[in-house]
Amino acid sequence: MRVLTKQLLLSFLLVLLVACQPSEEEPIVITVPGLGVPAVEPEPNVVILQPTTAAVATVPTDISPRPAEPTAAPPPIVTILEPTPIPPAPQPLPQLYKVVDVAADDVLNVRRGPSVDYAIVAALPPTATGIELTGPAEQVDASVWVPISAAGVQGWVNAKFLAEMPPAETFCFTPEVQTLLGQLQTAVNTRDAALLAQITHPTGVTIGLSWWNPQLLVSAAEVETFFTNPTVYEWGTADGSGLPLQGTIATQLLPLLDRDLVGATETGCNTILHGPTAGLIKLPAGYSEPYATLYRPAPPAGFEFDWGSWVVGLAQVDGRYVITYLVHFAYEI
Repeated sequence: MRVLTKQLLLSFLLVLLVACQPSEEEPIVITVPGLGVPAVEPEPNVVILQPTTAAVATVPTDISPRPAEPTAAPPPIVTILEPTPIPPAPQPLPQLYKVVDVAADDVLNVRRGPSVDYAIVAALPPTATGIELTGPAEQVDASVWVPISAAGVQGWVNAKFLAEMPPAETFCFTPEVQTLLGQLQTAVNTRDAALLAQITHPTGVTIGLSWWNPQLLVSAAEVETFFTNPTVYEWGTADGSGLPLQGTIATQLLPLLDRDLVGATETGCNTILHGPTAGLIKLPAGYSEPYATLYRPAPPAGFEFDWGSWVVGLAQVDGRYVITYLVHFAYEI
């Protein structure tokens, strides 16, 4: 009886299942108490993929173009400009004076005070130049007297015997040129060839015994051995006799340099100071200013023709003055 009932129940359920048959796409799973749950067969050729965790790209919602990252700017190039040195203003040349209106065989007396009542302390030759006034003038009776300094001499002179020197004639009395001329005298006096080479032109120095004789170039190398140089030079001919002047610097030049250059007591500028002579006094052809004259006048109580001058040519090289030529002058028949 119990079995029959069970069978009837199964039959009823089958009829009900047929009546409610679903579509083929959806399999029906019926769970009957007491019976195992049948496995659902997958359809053939169907591959069941297991879900995998996929990497998900994050897309920014702001898609506007980004500005470029700023690049570090290179440090600025700073050029430090050194200030251009401003050369000092040239100092005005001192106003110098020269002796005028004094006869060739006379002198200008220098007195201790401003009148003829004062004693004579020195005398200036009629060719004296480079005279400096050291104070104000004083009127004494009808004369004007001025205090002066010249060639180591100081005192008072009558102003009517002085005249202003033009700037071209004051050049040689500047400290630079005066120092140069002093060095020249020192180099000769002490036989210092190194000093002589330092103050002469880099190419050497041209030397002549009078303006009409040959002017010989003594090279820079020869200047370095000037006082011991064994070279024999042809200096020209002697005035009057016409005999050849031939010999070394030591035999032909040094006696004249010692006597008339080292022994000079007066300086001229762009003018050749000289004593009485029957010959011409001028520079050799092609020679030019500026130049100085170192002049040894005749002794006051000596022979008036016993004088000598050296003209010293000057030039500027690398901002300094150097000696370019030397020309000797003496009395000529």
